Amino acid sequence: MEQSDHNIADERVVREELIRLAAALRANLRFHQDCGIKGYALAGGLRDLAQQPEIISPRQIRPEKKSDPAPIKSKKVQLLVIGDYNSEQMGEETESSFGKVEDEMLWNMMRAMQLKENEVSVRNAFQRDISPPRELKRESLHAARVYIEEEIARMQPRVICVMGEVAAEVLCGENEPIHRLRRRQHRYKLGSKSVDTIPMQVTYHPRFLAQFPEFKKAAWQDLQTIMSLLAKK
Repeated sequence: MEQSDHNIADERVVREELIRLAAALRANLRFHQDCGIKGYALAGGLRDLAQQPEIISPRQIRPEKKSDPAPIKSKKVQLLVIGDYNSEQMGEETESSFGKVEDEMLWNMMRAMQLKENEVSVRNAFQRDISPPRELKRESLHAARVYIEEEIARMQPRVICVMGEVAAEVLCGENEPIHRLRRRQHRYKLGSKSVDTIPMQVTYHPRFLAQFPEFKKAAWQDLQTIMSLLAKK
Protein backbone atom coordinates (compact mmCIF):
# COMPACT_ATOMS: atom_id res chain seq x y z
CA MET A 1 0.00 0.00 0.00
CA GLU A 2 2.84 2.37 0.88
CA GLN A 3 4.53 1.75 -2.49
CA SER A 4 1.24 2.39 -4.25
CA ASP A 5 0.85 5.71 -2.42
CA HIS A 6 4.35 6.74 -3.56
CA ASN A 7 3.51 5.88 -7.16
CA ILE A 8 0.32 7.92 -7.00
CA ALA A 9 2.23 10.89 -5.55
CA ASP A 10 4.88 10.63 -8.28
CA GLU A 11 2.21 10.48 -10.98
CA ARG A 12 0.54 13.54 -9.50
CA VAL A 13 3.83 15.50 -9.57
CA VAL A 14 4.48 14.51 -13.18
CA ARG A 15 0.92 15.41 -14.17
CA GLU A 16 1.15 18.82 -12.50
CA GLU A 17 4.48 19.52 -14.24
CA LEU A 18 3.02 18.57 -17.62
CA ILE A 19 0.04 20.85 -17.01
CA ARG A 20 2.40 23.70 -16.10
CA LEU A 21 4.51 23.19 -19.23
CA ALA A 22 1.43 23.01 -21.44
CA ALA A 23 0.10 26.26 -19.96
CA ALA A 24 3.45 27.97 -20.55
CA LEU A 25 3.52 26.72 -24.15
CA ARG A 26 -0.02 27.97 -24.79
CA ALA A 27 0.87 31.39 -23.35
CA ASN A 28 3.99 31.59 -25.52
CA LEU A 29 2.09 30.64 -28.69
CA ARG A 30 -0.64 33.14 -27.84
CA PHE A 31 2.03 35.85 -27.47
CA HIS A 32 3.47 34.94 -30.88
CA GLN A 33 0.02 35.17 -32.45
CA ASP A 34 -0.45 38.62 -30.92
CA CYS A 35 2.85 39.64 -32.52
CA GLY A 36 1.65 38.46 -35.93
CA ILE A 37 3.87 35.36 -36.15
CA LYS A 38 2.00 32.66 -38.08
CA GLY A 39 4.82 30.23 -38.92
CA TYR A 40 8.34 29.30 -37.92
CA ALA A 41 11.45 28.65 -39.98
CA LEU A 42 13.02 25.26 -39.24
CA ALA A 43 16.40 25.49 -40.94
CA GLY A 44 19.45 27.70 -41.13
CA GLY A 45 20.29 30.57 -38.80
CA LEU A 46 16.60 31.37 -38.31
CA ARG A 47 15.85 28.11 -36.47
CA ASP A 48 15.03 30.11 -33.33
CA LEU A 49 12.60 32.43 -35.13
CA ALA A 50 9.83 31.21 -32.84
CA GLN A 51 11.49 32.94 -29.91
CA GLN A 52 12.25 36.23 -31.63
CA PRO A 53 9.15 38.25 -30.67
CA GLU A 54 9.93 37.39 -27.06
CA ILE A 55 13.52 38.48 -27.67
CA ILE A 56 12.33 42.04 -28.16
CA SER A 57 11.03 42.08 -24.58
CA PRO A 58 13.12 43.88 -21.92
CA ARG A 59 14.60 40.99 -19.97
CA GLN A 60 17.70 40.60 -17.84
CA ILE A 61 19.94 39.62 -20.74
CA ARG A 62 23.29 41.24 -21.41
CA PRO A 63 25.22 41.38 -24.69
CA GLU A 64 27.17 38.18 -25.23
CA LYS A 65 30.76 38.28 -24.04
CA LYS A 66 33.37 37.62 -26.69
CA SER A 67 36.47 35.55 -25.99
CA ASP A 68 38.50 38.18 -27.84
CA PRO A 69 37.07 41.67 -27.14
CA ALA A 70 39.44 43.35 -29.59
CA PRO A 71 37.51 44.63 -32.62
CA ILE A 72 38.39 43.30 -36.06
CA LYS A 73 39.47 46.43 -37.90
CA SER A 74 39.26 44.83 -41.33
CA LYS A 75 35.63 43.84 -40.84
CA LYS A 76 33.05 46.39 -41.88
CA VAL A 77 30.26 47.29 -39.46
CA GLN A 78 27.11 45.56 -40.65
CA LEU A 79 24.58 47.73 -38.83
CA LEU A 80 24.84 51.21 -37.35
CA VAL A 81 22.07 51.99 -34.86
CA ILE A 82 21.30 55.67 -34.31
CA GLY A 83 19.30 56.65 -31.21
CA ASP A 84 18.55 59.91 -29.46
CA TYR A 85 20.24 60.02 -26.03
CA ASN A 86 21.09 57.99 -22.94
CA SER A 87 18.29 58.21 -20.39
CA GLU A 88 20.67 57.37 -17.51
CA GLN A 89 23.48 59.78 -18.33
CA MET A 90 23.67 62.57 -15.78
CA GLY A 91 26.95 64.26 -16.58
CA GLU A 92 28.93 61.11 -15.87
CA GLU A 93 30.26 58.38 -18.13
CA THR A 94 28.09 55.28 -18.48
CA GLU A 95 28.57 51.91 -20.13
CA SER A 96 25.03 51.78 -21.51
CA SER A 97 24.02 53.18 -24.89
CA PHE A 98 20.37 54.12 -24.33
CA GLY A 99 19.87 53.12 -20.69
CA LYS A 100 19.74 49.83 -18.78
CA VAL A 101 16.24 48.68 -19.77
CA GLU A 102 16.56 50.09 -23.28
CA ASP A 103 19.88 48.32 -23.84
CA GLU A 104 18.44 44.97 -22.79
CA MET A 105 15.75 45.32 -25.42
CA LEU A 106 18.18 46.73 -28.00
CA TRP A 107 20.55 43.76 -27.82
CA ASN A 108 17.68 41.31 -27.80
CA MET A 109 16.59 42.92 -31.07
CA MET A 110 20.11 42.59 -32.48
CA ARG A 111 20.27 38.90 -31.56
CA ALA A 112 16.85 38.40 -33.14
CA MET A 113 18.49 39.48 -36.41
CA GLN A 114 21.36 37.02 -35.83
CA LEU A 115 23.84 39.90 -35.46
CA LYS A 116 26.89 39.61 -33.24
CA GLU A 117 28.07 42.39 -30.97
CA ASN A 118 31.10 43.19 -33.14
CA GLU A 119 28.86 43.59 -36.19
CA VAL A 120 26.78 46.36 -34.61
CA SER A 121 27.71 49.88 -33.58
CA VAL A 122 25.43 52.15 -31.55
CA ARG A 123 25.51 55.94 -31.48
CA ASN A 124 23.32 58.68 -29.99
CA ALA A 125 22.60 61.93 -31.77
CA PHE A 126 22.75 63.79 -28.48
CA GLN A 127 24.98 63.31 -25.46
CA ARG A 128 22.36 64.48 -22.96
CA ASP A 129 18.64 64.11 -22.25
CA ILE A 130 16.94 66.44 -24.72
CA SER A 131 13.31 65.73 -23.81
CA PRO A 132 10.90 67.19 -24.68
CA PRO A 133 12.25 66.60 -28.22
CA ARG A 134 9.83 69.01 -29.89
CA GLU A 135 11.78 71.95 -28.42
CA LEU A 136 14.99 71.13 -30.30
CA LYS A 137 16.64 74.16 -31.86
CA ARG A 138 17.96 74.21 -35.41
CA GLU A 139 21.53 74.69 -34.14
CA SER A 140 21.26 71.60 -31.95
CA LEU A 141 19.92 69.50 -34.82
CA HIS A 142 22.70 70.69 -37.11
CA ALA A 143 25.41 69.88 -34.54
CA ALA A 144 23.93 66.43 -33.99
CA ARG A 145 23.79 65.75 -37.73
CA VAL A 146 27.43 66.79 -38.18
CA TYR A 147 28.48 64.35 -35.47
CA ILE A 148 26.41 61.49 -36.90
CA GLU A 149 27.66 62.17 -40.44
CA GLU A 150 31.26 61.92 -39.19
CA GLU A 151 30.51 58.58 -37.53
CA ILE A 152 28.83 57.22 -40.67
CA ALA A 153 31.74 58.33 -42.85
CA ARG A 154 34.19 56.66 -40.47
CA MET A 155 32.35 53.33 -40.16
CA GLN A 156 30.49 53.15 -43.50
CA PRO A 157 27.97 50.53 -42.32
CA ARG A 158 26.00 48.40 -44.74
CA VAL A 159 22.67 49.44 -43.20
CA ILE A 160 21.58 52.19 -40.79
CA CYS A 161 18.81 51.65 -38.23
CA VAL A 162 17.25 54.94 -37.09
CA MET A 163 15.46 54.55 -33.74
CA GLY A 164 12.95 57.15 -32.64
CA GLU A 165 11.58 60.47 -33.85
CA VAL A 166 14.55 62.53 -32.65
CA ALA A 167 17.11 60.43 -34.52
CA ALA A 168 14.83 60.40 -37.57
CA GLU A 169 14.63 64.20 -37.56
CA VAL A 170 18.40 64.48 -37.28
CA LEU A 171 19.23 61.91 -39.95
CA CYS A 172 16.25 62.04 -42.32
CA GLY A 173 15.47 65.71 -41.88
CA GLU A 174 11.79 64.94 -41.42
CA ASN A 175 9.76 65.84 -38.35
CA GLU A 176 7.01 63.25 -38.72
CA PRO A 177 5.65 60.35 -36.63
CA ILE A 178 7.51 57.05 -36.77
CA HIS A 179 4.49 55.14 -38.08
CA ARG A 180 4.77 57.18 -41.27
CA LEU A 181 8.57 57.33 -41.61
CA ARG A 182 9.07 53.59 -41.08
CA ARG A 183 6.97 52.80 -44.16
CA ARG A 184 9.19 54.84 -46.47
CA GLN A 185 12.46 53.91 -48.12
CA HIS A 186 15.32 56.09 -46.90
CA ARG A 187 18.89 56.20 -48.17
CA TYR A 188 21.89 58.06 -46.75
CA LYS A 189 24.23 59.63 -49.30
CA LEU A 190 27.93 59.34 -48.51
CA GLY A 191 29.10 62.88 -49.22
CA SER A 192 27.68 65.49 -51.57
CA LYS A 193 29.74 64.25 -54.53
CA SER A 194 29.40 60.55 -53.87
CA VAL A 195 27.00 58.29 -55.72
CA ASP A 196 27.15 55.64 -52.99
CA THR A 197 24.21 55.42 -50.62
CA ILE A 198 23.40 53.42 -47.48
CA PRO A 199 19.87 52.08 -46.90
CA MET A 200 18.21 53.30 -43.71
CA GLN A 201 15.28 51.79 -41.82
CA VAL A 202 13.35 53.95 -39.35
CA THR A 203 11.77 52.13 -36.40
CA TYR A 204 10.58 52.63 -32.86
CA HIS A 205 13.06 53.32 -30.05
CA PRO A 206 13.37 50.63 -27.34
CA ARG A 207 12.30 53.26 -24.81
CA PHE A 208 9.02 53.67 -26.68
CA LEU A 209 8.53 49.91 -27.07
CA ALA A 210 9.00 49.41 -23.33
CA GLN A 211 6.15 51.86 -22.70
CA PHE A 212 3.92 50.70 -25.57
CA PRO A 213 4.56 46.97 -26.20
CA GLU A 214 1.68 46.79 -28.68
CA PHE A 215 4.05 48.30 -31.26
CA LYS A 216 6.49 45.36 -31.04
CA LYS A 217 4.81 43.68 -33.99
CA ALA A 218 5.59 46.69 -36.18
CA ALA A 219 9.14 46.83 -34.81
CA TRP A 220 9.63 43.15 -35.70
CA GLN A 221 8.53 43.92 -39.26
CA ASP A 222 11.20 46.64 -39.38
CA LEU A 223 13.83 44.17 -38.16
CA GLN A 224 12.83 41.80 -40.93
CA THR A 225 13.34 44.61 -43.44
CA ILE A 226 16.81 45.23 -42.03
CA MET A 227 17.64 41.52 -42.32
CA SER A 228 16.56 41.60 -45.95
CA LEU A 229 18.79 44.61 -46.61
CA LEU A 230 21.75 42.94 -44.93
CA ALA A 231 21.20 39.79 -46.96
CA LYS A 232 21.74 41.73 -50.18
CA LYS A 233 25.31 41.83 -51.46
